[in-house]
Amino acid sequence: MAKPPYAPDSLGKFRRRYDEVNENSPGGTDEVLEVLKWMQEPVMEHNTEDKGNKNKLHELLDAGLALEQADKVQAISALKNAKMKGSALEKLTSVLKDIYYAGKDITSSNRVKTSLIIVAGIAIGAAVGAVLGTVVFPGIGSAIGGALGAALVSGVAAVGGAVGLSIFGAFVGSWLGKIVGKKLFKHEKRFEISKRNTGKIKQRIGLSNSVSQMINGYLYNRAKAVQSPLCKKYYKSLRRLAIEEASPTGMEKVSRFFCSELGLLQKERSVNNNSPELQREIEAVVYILQKLRAADHLSSASKKRIDEALSAYDAKLSKVHEPRQGIVYDNAEELSADTIANSNKLFLATLPDSVKSVTSENKKSNSGAISYRYHVKTNTGMELPEVVFKSKKDSAKHSLTKVTVKSSQVNKDNQKQVAEVIVAQAKAHFASTGKREVIVLAAGNDDLAIELMVAVQKAGLKPKLSPREYPEHDEKAQARKQNILAKVQALSSSAERLALKK
Repeated sequence: MAKPPYAPDSLGKFRRRYDEVNENSPGGTDEVLEVLKWMQEPVMEHNTEDKGNKNKLHELLDAGLALEQADKVQAISALKNAKMKGSALEKLTSVLKDIYYAGKDITSSNRVKTSLIIVAGIAIGAAVGAVLGTVVFPGIGSAIGGALGAALVSGVAAVGGAVGLSIFGAFVGSWLGKIVGKKLFKHEKRFEISKRNTGKIKQRIGLSNSVSQMINGYLYNRAKAVQSPLCKKYYKSLRRLAIEEASPTGMEKVSRFFCSELGLLQKERSVNNNSPELQREIEAVVYILQKLRAADHLSSASKKRIDEALSAYDAKLSKVHEPRQGIVYDNAEELSADTIANSNKLFLATLPDSVKSVTSENKKSNSGAISYRYHVKTNTGMELPEVVFKSKKDSAKHSLTKVTVKSSQVNKDNQKQVAEVIVAQAKAHFASTGKREVIVLAAGNDDLAIELMVAVQKAGLKPKLSPREYPEHDEKAQARKQNILAKVQALSSSAERLALKK
């Protein structure tokens, strides 16, 4: 079986701000309704009712079986009511299907442990049933076997106790195997769907096994992550309908869910633009939507809705600027043009020893932002990425000043020199403003974060990592942060370590 391009058990786990939304908190109802907007969109109803006529088998069993003496055995008594439990033929069919799909799952390396337990349960149940049918309850076994024979071939006599209770034993063994498998192998239960289900989804909608697995994992993890009881309820219901029941109508709703999810993730990115985990989540949702759009039997209305969502995503993506790396000052006051110009002048007068030449250009935008763009060449002839020193009014009496480069242009070969130039500008800005505290922007590059932190400390400034890049609620991000700080401390002198702690 082809592995999904995104691991199903990792999808939907990224913590979002709206995971904390709860309809029971003040003002939470409106936020929950925003998250569940997809539920309000009408979808095409598919009619997949099984129209097969089973009445004939039920009549055969009702007329042909007289199991009053077997009522003391609970399982056999239940089997007597064919309309409730199904006929012996249906049980045989069920067992054969279980064996068939267990084999398919095992050969595709999917639900292997659970499938082996089911097959073992069937084998043991059939063996025990054969013994009981031959030695202990030969009459009951013959009656069941006779019913099966009558259902299969008119006029065929009872096929014997061993066969009769073997069928029932295999059915019970399969049932027990499924229960034990679910209890023992919870990861398979949650994140690996049987070929029985994915085959139905492929037939009814046209989605591949790997996409179905991804949708299943995403919905399961989302239901676990959200705090809202209402969101949990609808996510679980959607997973049951679309995956467990393989309902085409459920998959229509899934398409609306992922359209809504893409919009919510884009809102999340507007405040957390530098998270690689968030970007990966967005890419996975886009991939799922593309596969849903290509599905043969998804309605045209749902495909149109997907097109709208992906077009809106592409439009926003073209406007999203590439992440930048460097340092930023969170100024308590707006800086004047003279102050910015003085910082630039001091920088050009105190270049690092590794720099051979710098050319600069000054720009002022219509919004009032002032920027200096530096084109730097080192003594070895290396041309560094363009360094931008920019100050922009953020609000009344408040501005943001940054010294950054495009993240895609920084690599291991130029990383150290880039850090030196950025810190040289930071020193010049400190001399001009007295602003010592800086925030390091690494855009997911932890090695650069370490390089900048150490260089900033050596310059006598006080660095800290961006809280947006390393949010407190993200355990993985916090682990990375602690690793960075530990390495910075190891590379710093004892005096610099003290400054870092302060």
